[in-house]
Amino acid sequence: MKKLLFIVILSAIGYVSTAQEESNTDNLQKITSICYDVETTSRIRVSDDLNISTLSTLDKLKFKRKRYIQKHKEYFDDSANAVCDITFVSHTNMYPKWYTPPEMIRSDINGTTSFFPATNKYLTDGWVGGSISKTEHGEYLTDKATGKNIYQQDYSTLGNDTYTRHNTMVSKLGYLYKYVFKQPSATSIKQFRDEGYTIVEDNNIISIKNTNNILVWDTLEKVFVNQIIEGDVIINTTKTYYNYINEYATYIISKTITTTPKFFDNGDFYETVTVTEFTNFSSRCNGKSYIETNNSQKDSNKLNVYPNPSFDLVIVSIPKTDKPSVLKLIDFSGNIIMQRKIDAGNSSFELNTTMLSNGIYTINIYQGNNDYTSKLIKK
Repeated sequence: MKKLLFIVILSAIGYVSTAQEESNTDNLQKITSICYDVETTSRIRVSDDLNISTLSTLDKLKFKRKRYIQKHKEYFDDSANAVCDITFVSHTNMYPKWYTPPEMIRSDINGTTSFFPATNKYLTDGWVGGSISKTEHGEYLTDKATGKNIYQQDYSTLGNDTYTRHNTMVSKLGYLYKYVFKQPSATSIKQFRDEGYTIVEDNNIISIKNTNNILVWDTLEKVFVNQIIEGDVIINTTKTYYNYINEYATYIISKTITTTPKFFDNGDFYETVTVTEFTNFSSRCNGKSYIETNNSQKDSNKLNVYPNPSFDLVIVSIPKTDKPSVLKLIDFSGNIIMQRKIDAGNSSFELNTTMLSNGIYTINIYQGNNDYTSKLIKK
């Protein structure tokens, strides 16, 4: 209960309290829309003397690196309510092969809506809603207006309160407030102290802690650390890093690293390490949304390649996962320098460009009578 109270206080004081937000955002640009990319990688870290042969099969599977890439777009709808669209670009080792995740998840005043493709050969009608109509949390249906397969969830009481609070804040302050570096104000520090938390201020370091949490702000390096404690054990540590972005004239979130200690079935210790990188922030994202453009994009010959330009690794999204594909990489002179067969069921292909010379290349994907193409810039 104390931990929950602390998190609520952190939200209420550190991030959404009007007193602190106003004091920390006097010079903050009011951005009415924001777009950015998110790349998350999760792996485990073990000791050098771990004997892998003693692990169970399920524990051995934990060594697989998980990775996904998303595009985020946040904006206001025609009624001036906050909307967040998260489009999935690619994923690796995130889901079993028989499962097809949603292409996009939208959160708005109506709740959360997940948009599913109908391309899964293992499921009735190509998606999970072909065999399930409802769950305890929401309903699968086909939208009559758009013809899209969706899973609609209403907010819980807590979720509705969270959305309402968020909607109020972005309407007042714009979307940047969620992503800028914010150190606690003198007022919020006093509130923490009045609640019985230990406060230490030493030059550029501010530390706030009790028996369940430790919060640390490095106001010089622009790093925020949040540790959760149970008993005398730290069960979760998240470090958030911020970089200065000239466009916004402030420090914006760039990366989080979350470390969680765990144990294998045989009792050996390991840690999960999840790194999330935030890139390509822009407030110039007023184009059509996924819902408005997705139908035409699916039928076009445009191939989604990310990141582009590339320095090392490129993710190529496979247009239709129900068919096998052939990928060809062609240099500027028209020479085929690589060709790969991609089995059906794969939503993406990782292309290592480390050994490529700098320049412009063409990536082609062939699926039956359809072909898709994209230019790739190697730097």
